Amino acid sequence: MVVHLSHRHRLLLTAVIGDGPQASAAWAQWRTRLSINAADGEEASVLPLLASRLHVLDAPDDSQRLRGVRRHAVVRQFAIREEMTAAAAALQSAGIQPVTIKGLALAAAYGSGHTRGIGDADVLVPPGTADAAVDALTAAGFRLGMGLRRGDLGVWAARCHAVALRRPNAQEVDLHWRLSHQPRETEPLITPIILRAETTDEGWSIPNPAHQIAIAVAHGWPAISSAALRMLVDIAMLLAQPGITAELVDEVAGPHRLRGALDSALTTLSSLGVEGAATLRDELQPARSADRRMSMLLRT
Repeated sequence: MVVHLSHRHRLLLTAVIGDGPQASAAWAQWRTRLSINAADGEEASVLPLLASRLHVLDAPDDSQRLRGVRRHAVVRQFAIREEMTAAAAALQSAGIQPVTIKGLALAAAYGSGHTRGIGDADVLVPPGTADAAVDALTAAGFRLGMGLRRGDLGVWAARCHAVALRRPNAQEVDLHWRLSHQPRETEPLITPIILRAETTDEGWSIPNPAHQIAIAVAHGWPAISSAALRMLVDIAMLLAQPGITAELVDEVAGPHRLRGALDSALTTLSSLGVEGAATLRDELQPARSADRRMSMLLRT
């Protein structure tokens, strides 16, 4: 089973991760249907990566616009890093280990030669520390979003995996206490992510790249977050990282019942010739009935 993508998203996926002629042809088809300015939110999130593939796309008419998209993404990323730095300092002062996930963590995997579009900062905190983390962040000037008050947090945390906080006139920081779309009882399952997180010189840790593959599936599965295109691009980039093993991926994917969903993502990437996708899929533990049920739930 493969991940369902609209035709325009599949064309853009091929342009972003495909081989030369394949990528060039896909980009040309995408451009005959749409202007860059008409890209939807998911497409816009992967367009910055195309600026590093201009030599592959053979699209001189689009080079200036794509470079501009990349510059905008880089500037936004600097602003988001500034907020993540402030949030990490506040959490560390409260004795809480901040682990950045999703955008900023994936930007590290993309490397300096490629730019990932990022919408906000996302930080995962150890089990049982969500209340203290919110208190630390609000003391540092962050305010709860969506009209929430501190007294609402218990009910909110039972139903949701994260809460948005923001300083005045600044980028948003999303505080996570479990992976997206997972029930409350899974909160202890993030412990391996915290324990294997790799420290950086920026004041926070980032998950092991193998764990990031499972996190990408949890947060990007179709119909839940409308981020299937971005999820597949992220997994393709992570597969190029050293030390990716099925055992490490399954430390997160297995307990979170994501094997079926991950199998579909890897099958999709394998069909596009992404190196390592078929090997990892074949080495993963077989999906259980619980994985298949979760995959169906996330698809509907």
